[in-house]
Amino acid sequence: MPEHDAATESELTTAILSALTKAGKDLTALTPRDLAPVDQFHNGGTWATRKLLALAEVPENGRVLDIGGGIGGPARTLAGEFGLHVTIVDRSPDFCRTGAELTARLGLGNRVDVVVGSGDCLPVRTASVDAVVLQNSAMNIADKDGLAAEIFRVLRPGGRFAFQEVMAGPVEPVRFPTPWAIDPADSFMRAPEDARRTLAAAGFSEITWLDASDLIRSWVRARIGRSPGTPPIPPLTSFTMPPETCDAAIGNMWRNDEEGRTVTIWAVLEKPDSSDAGATA
Repeated sequence: MPEHDAATESELTTAILSALTKAGKDLTALTPRDLAPVDQFHNGGTWATRKLLALAEVPENGRVLDIGGGIGGPARTLAGEFGLHVTIVDRSPDFCRTGAELTARLGLGNRVDVVVGSGDCLPVRTASVDAVVLQNSAMNIADKDGLAAEIFRVLRPGGRFAFQEVMAGPVEPVRFPTPWAIDPADSFMRAPEDARRTLAAAGFSEITWLDASDLIRSWVRARIGRSPGTPPIPPLTSFTMPPETCDAAIGNMWRNDEEGRTVTIWAVLEKPDSSDAGATA
C-alpha cells in the first residue's frame, strides 16, 4: 500500500480518510467492510452488487467496465471477491482520484483502473470487455440512445450488460432533492418500457428483467433492523452535499420508492454472438 500523502489527495479523499480515522479505522489496514457505508452508496449496497454479478454470469478473470462507478466500491467488490479486472469510468475527476486512492489502499490497484469519462462517449476500445455494469448512475445521463450504443460497442460479442437503475414509477412527480440530483435539471430517469425499447433498438437481447423494488425495500428494512442509529462513517452524500440537503435527499429516495414515484430495475442483456460490431480497435 502506498504511503499516505495528504499533499496530493483530493479534498474528498481527505474528508473520507478523516472520517475513517475518527471511526477508529486503521488507515494502513482498511478493508472493504470499513469503506462500505461510503463507497457502496446505491440501493442494496454490496448485496445488490453480488446479486447483479450472479445474474450476469461474468467469466472468471473477465474484463468488466463499471460506468458511473463513483469512488469504486462496486468495482473493488468485483475485483476483490470475484477476481475480475475492472475499469471504472466516471465523469467526476474528484470521484476518480478518490477511487484510485482507496483502491490502492486496499491493494487492488493491479485489478482496478479508474478513468474520467462519460457513459455516452466511453474512452474504451471497441469489443474489449466481457461485461458492462451500471448501478444507479444512468439517471444522470441524458443521451440514453448514445449510452446504449456505446455499451453495445465496447462489449465483445456474447458479452453481458448488467444494470441496476432507478427508473420512473407510475406516480408523478419525483420528489427532489435526491442523492443523484438536487433538482430535475440533472435527472434523466426513464420508464422501464422506454428503457427496454432503447436497449432492443441498440441490438441487445434480453436475458433478465426484474422489478427489484420489493427486494430493495426488504434489504433496507433488514439493514435498519440490524444496525439502528448512525453508521460510524456516513454515506457519500454527506461528503458532497450540505447536511440539510443530504438528509432531504436520502429521505426523498425512500419516499419516492414507497410512493411509487420510482422503481428499481435489475436487468441483464447480451450482445449477440452474431454481431459484427467490430474487432478490437
